[in-house]
Amino acid sequence: MKTKIFLFILGLICFSLQGQQALRKPSFMLLPSESWCYDNKLVLTDESGGSNCDYKRAFQENPNMELLLSRISSFFQDRFNGKFLIKSYTGGKKTQESRNVRAGLSNSSGELSKSNEDTDFIKNQIDTDVKLELSYWFVKEGPKNSLKFKLDAIDNYSQEPVASISKMGGISTYDNDYARLIEEELNNNMDNFFARLDQYFEEVQTNGLKVSYDFSMMEKSDQNFETEFNGDELTTIIEDWFTVNAVRGAFRLESSSDQELKFTEVRVPVMDENGRAMSADYFAKKIKKHFEAAPYNFKITIQRSGLGYSRIKFSKK
Repeated sequence: MKTKIFLFILGLICFSLQGQQALRKPSFMLLPSESWCYDNKLVLTDESGGSNCDYKRAFQENPNMELLLSRISSFFQDRFNGKFLIKSYTGGKKTQESRNVRAGLSNSSGELSKSNEDTDFIKNQIDTDVKLELSYWFVKEGPKNSLKFKLDAIDNYSQEPVASISKMGGISTYDNDYARLIEEELNNNMDNFFARLDQYFEEVQTNGLKVSYDFSMMEKSDQNFETEFNGDELTTIIEDWFTVNAVRGAFRLESSSDQELKFTEVRVPVMDENGRAMSADYFAKKIKKHFEAAPYNFKITIQRSGLGYSRIKFSKK
């Protein structure tokens, strides 16, 4: 039964593009959860005042977390025989650090330069469909131990929750091997967990991935989003473009002014016509091509921030 459920999930990833069949495996990345990092004061603050998990310290100061993620990754691979892609943050981080050294972006110890903050790595290198975020608490209670944990699957495009396995009531045990205890709970709850993932993949195959955009007009431009082209304001023209190009014409203009526009819940295809995986910035290249051409003739700059969000800046050529 479990094998049939998983094969059905994989079937959702196989679909037709212009008469050709393309297979895309669901991809996941294992990470410590944000709430766990904040509870343990493992937080980075960037120059703009924003904050994010300090994953480097999380693993340096909590070796059990790396052990748990490794065990969970092995459990997933053994259970489903490599039928989907699963990565851990630690492996991806080490690979990226070696690339940074070769590119001159960091020193041999892997420390990033000021212009390449760890927070940028987190947003731009976690390029899987879903994040699997782990929280755990292991507390001595007399002769027994109490284990609480939570594994959350989060859509890496919209940052919305997809599925969860939780044991927040605590597991009271004499056993010190909490990695094994977590594996047992995962095994007991895996069917429901993957049923919810099944619903997620089916929904995005039909309705597209949710992404967001912030549009802005550069100060030196003598035009703005209320400028008219052929009798229509630029804002209206952009809305019309999304109506034609977003999946089922789905998007939401959340706020607008003459200098800024904010679009949320823009539905983009899972893959393009050539079978390439889609992201907010990749889809935005079509916007760039359209509005850099006549009669608009803008210069468009796209700034990526993760898979599901990009800033699009309009300026004079």
